[in-house]
Order: sequence, then C-alpha cells, then structure tokens
Amino acid sequence: MNKSIVGAVAIICLFVWLLAPISPVLAVQPQNPQPNLTCSVEVPIDPAELAAFLDQEVQESMDRLHIAGAMVSVVKDGEMIFTRGYGLADVAANKPVDPQTTLFHIGSVGKVFTFTAVMQLVEQGKLDLNADINTYLDFKIPATYPEPITMAHLMSHSAGLDEFNFGTSTPTAEKILPLGEYLRTQLPPRVRPPGVVSAYTNYGVALAGYIVERVSGQPYAAYIEEHILKPLGMAHTSPRMPLPESLSQDMSLTYVYSDGTFHSVDDPFRFVNLAPAGSIKSTAADMARFMIAHLQEGAYQDARILEAETARLMHQQSFTEDPRLLGWAHGFYEIRAENPRVIGHGGVTYHFYTEMYLVPEVNLGLFVANNSAGGRRMVDSVAEAFIDHYFPPSAVAPPTPLAKSTTDLRSLEGSYALANASYSTSEKLSLVLSILKIQAQDDGSLLLSSLAGSQRYVEVEPLLFQRDDGKRVDYLDYFTFGANPDGKVQYLLVESIGFQKLPWYETMGFNILFSAIVLLLFLSVPIAAIVVRLSTRLREQAARQPRDARLARGLLGLMVALFLISQGGMFSAFASEAAVLTGTAIAYKVGIFLAIPVVILAVGAVIFTVLAWRRAFWSPGWRIHYSLVTLVAVSVVWWYFNWNIIG
Repeated sequence: MNKSIVGAVAIICLFVWLLAPISPVLAVQPQNPQPNLTCSVEVPIDPAELAAFLDQEVQESMDRLHIAGAMVSVVKDGEMIFTRGYGLADVAANKPVDPQTTLFHIGSVGKVFTFTAVMQLVEQGKLDLNADINTYLDFKIPATYPEPITMAHLMSHSAGLDEFNFGTSTPTAEKILPLGEYLRTQLPPRVRPPGVVSAYTNYGVALAGYIVERVSGQPYAAYIEEHILKPLGMAHTSPRMPLPESLSQDMSLTYVYSDGTFHSVDDPFRFVNLAPAGSIKSTAADMARFMIAHLQEGAYQDARILEAETARLMHQQSFTEDPRLLGWAHGFYEIRAENPRVIGHGGVTYHFYTEMYLVPEVNLGLFVANNSAGGRRMVDSVAEAFIDHYFPPSAVAPPTPLAKSTTDLRSLEGSYALANASYSTSEKLSLVLSILKIQAQDDGSLLLSSLAGSQRYVEVEPLLFQRDDGKRVDYLDYFTFGANPDGKVQYLLVESIGFQKLPWYETMGFNILFSAIVLLLFLSVPIAAIVVRLSTRLREQAARQPRDARLARGLLGLMVALFLISQGGMFSAFASEAAVLTGTAIAYKVGIFLAIPVVILAVGAVIFTVLAWRRAFWSPGWRIHYSLVTLVAVSVVWWYFNWNIIG
C-alpha cells in the first residue's frame, strides 16, 4: 500500500492529516516548540542541476498523467532561483504556460493567505487566538459544547464543525452571497467538541476570513490585496471573483484528457461562497514572492507582512492529536518532522492542483501546480521527489513490535470514515468513499484496508502502530487512536487527518448487504407483476380481487418505481461533482425530493399489509411476499433518516 490509500479516501487537498491523552489546542504557545532546529543536511543547490532535475520530474509526470500545463517555482535564501512554465494554458490557442503571468487557481493554498491575515491582526492586538470567536461575529455559534470555538481551533481545523459541499460554489458571480450572509444562513452544526480531532473544514476557514473582515473593517479581497499582495508585489494574483479584466485574459483553462486529446472543462470553483477558503488565483513567480516572505520571517525585500516573531510562531506546531505524529502549524500542515522539518499546504479546485512546501530551517521553498484532471498525483510526486532529492531520507528498518503490549486490539476493530465528511446532511452518503477498515490479526498486528488495498501495522509504542515493512510513505507511516469522553475508541488518527468510527449499520459491508436485500425484494415487485400478466389463471384471479387489493399492489409498484428513481438521482451526485458544488445537481435534488413520497407510500404499504391479512387478499404466498416487501420499505424509511435523506 502507498499513498494511493490516502487518495482513495478523499484526500483534500489531499494531505491534505492521536489518544494519549487527547489534549486541547494551545493557541499561542505551541505544544512542541520547534523554533530553530539545525538541519543535519547542507543544501548547496546548483541552478543547472536543479533545472535538469525538475524538468525531468515535471515532464515525466505530465506525460504519464496527461497534464496539459504546469508551473514550478523554487526559492532559496530570499531569492527566486527557479521558475518555469510547462505545457499549455490554452490548448486550442496553443498558448504556453508563462510562470510570470499565467494564473492558476491555487485552491486551498489560499488558506495560508487567510491565516497570514489572521496573524497580522493578532500581532496588532486586534485578535486573540484563544478568545471565543463569538466575540468577533455578528451571529452566534451555538454553545453545543461547554468549550467555545477559538481562532486557534479554526487554524488547526479542530473546531468540531460539520462540513458540506453542496452549494458552496455558484455558477455565476452574480449569485455569490455576501460572505457574512452565507456563513450565517449555512451555519453547520457542531458535531464534536473543539480541540479533539482535526477535521478539515472550508467553512471554518471562511469563518476565519469573515472575522478578518469584521475586525479590520475591510472586505476580505480588499484586505488581502492591501496587506499581502501589494506589499509583496504580487501583481498577478487576485482573490476577486470574477477576476479583474486585466488578469482574466491570463487565466489558464482546466482540462480533462480523453480519447487522445485534451478537453477544456468549466471550473466550478471560479465563483465560491467560501472565498477565504480558496478563491485566490496566482502565478508561479508571485507565489515565489509569498514563499520568500514566509521564509524570511515576514520580510520580502523592503516590505514586511509579518513581524519576525509572529512569522516564527506561525510556522511552529500549534496542534497535534498525539505528539508522536505530525500536526498543524497555524494554518500550515506538517509534512516532515525533522531533517529537515517541512511545512506546507496543498490545493485542489476541481482540475487545478497545487502544492507548496516550505523548509524554514534551510530557507527553501517549492511551489508546483497544474491544470488537468489527475494532477493531484503529479504535484505530490514532484514535491516529494524534490524534498527526497535534496534531503534523502535515512533508511528505515522494519519496526520492532512492542514487547509487552496491553492494548486490546479487538476494541480497535471497525470501520472509520473521514471526520471532515458531512454527518448532518444527505452528503453523509459520501462516507462510503472514505472508509478505512481496521482488523486485528492473530499475530498481534492490525490490518488497515481501503478501496486501494491493505497493509499490516505493528504496535511499536503503546497504541502507536507502524507499517510492518518499515517503508516511508509519509501519510500512513504511523497511526494511533483517540477516545470519546466515555473512554471508548472513537477516532483513527493519521498524522493531521482524523477518521471517525462508524456504527455497524453505517459500515460498507452492512450497507452493501442491506442494498442487495432491498433491491432483490423491490425488483421482485415488477417481476411478480410480469408473472401475473403472463399467466392467464393469475390474471383472471387478479381481475376478481377487490378494489383494495388492486390498490395495494398499485401502491407498492409506485413506491418501488419512485424509490429506484430517487436512488438513481441521489447517487448521480457521485458522477457530477461540479453540479454538487454549485448546487445545480437537479437529479440529486429530485432524488432527495422523491424520498418523501416513498416514505408516505411505505406507510400506506403497512396499512395495506394489515388489510391483506385481515381480509385474506391473495394466497398466503403472495401475502408473505407483500409483507416482506413492506418490511423492507419500512427499513428504507429508517435508512433515509439515518443518512439524513429525510429529517
């Protein structure tokens, strides 16, 4: 198993992510201060060798993954030492990617801009990272839990807010809601206490951006322009939607490769309601300036966007669910812990993919981006190859299992889904795409399985598990577990990613079996109707049945038909990401709506089942069949409520 497992469970940006005990986030003072570590590896970088290395890595990835266009920049010791565009920004016009002027959507890398703005206001004394965010809002986050949500929680994605995607983008700029209005009307419920587990949330970052608006008195886009972009000379970067006319002509298109050619597709993230979470478009050269500022402790040439102390604090670890694993640094996620320590952020906006790596110890930064479907693997592979090239990892020996473990491995078994999935809306159905399954083995190991494959892990420290082959894959080298307040295992914790344990009736195995039974019995209804129509004897018997009996069969047939249409509409969302994001998934909406008459008809089927037995409709065999279908219909009603299709 490799990083494909992470990809299969929906990565985030991929990365996009712990018991012992679970400690609350510390906002200003990091849990594990790492201010000035000395790297054991010198990094003399020869420009010619760097160019040759990156040209080969990027071009091979582009060819293998069918990427239309890409761009890269590298900074070292305050200088831009490499910047290059590859391929095309507009295939039809044969327009090449220009690293100075071609804009790519950088997606969630823009979150670092938002949190840089937050830290600017913190150093000005206008924001307190540890204060209840209700202090700064014009609407209230409900007191679902005793602990209030703080800005520090938002910066580490540990606020405990639910997450959803439906309608977070709009098809046109005119339909974008004012940030405050959207956040107030679309406030998700709090689904877990803050500071317990990291669950990546776009809403939470947008909330942080709105607080920037409230505290500064400036709209988000205007603030970013004035206080970050302008001082750094980032003239080809913008958070505005739509892009200013002067920049729109330089915006790259985004592509899907099929049938031997590139096809341009619309980017549903062009117009987003959660602008602070990912509205920024930029160039490789401009992102180099941003990286230099962070690596130079807030300074770029004669400008300064952060004081040195603030910049150092921002790069220090602020939250981890377990000190033995990677965590978060005030808006950055940790990529490597030491030799050297690497922090960064990735971005995914439909078919724009970005990755930004910073190595503060040696004043080195890398930005890589592309514009095509499948590009996630490219930016990851190039970034990781770059780090491994200049900082080769030490050989990792197979792990030594803990000699005397007291861990009850059976208590850890179960299915775990991404904690940042939606647990309060109908999007909860997407949980099935992110499930990791843990199984205890007779030899004392754990088997982690996903849609991508499986891998054995052994316990090397109390409740800390490592790959049994000792291979380094960054995101799944280790994992541990977290408990709920009752002491029961509730979370699987993988670096800065949290997975939540599912009850047995939400596991993939149960739902596959349940779906099979439902389909088998529901499809038996039209089959039975065909059998009746083809049999003269049965047709004559049906004609002699009372009106209520015929009505009962008709009701059941209508319910089955509506159910099948409803399911088709709901699951169409999995093949229409853009329509879900923009809230224009008509089939999905229809599918959700049709669940209501299905429920009503299921209640009617229960009534007719009672009548069928009291009045002896049909033969006993047909009555049993009707009863079984009705029973399944009732279970579907429960299924609807459990997965938030209704209610």
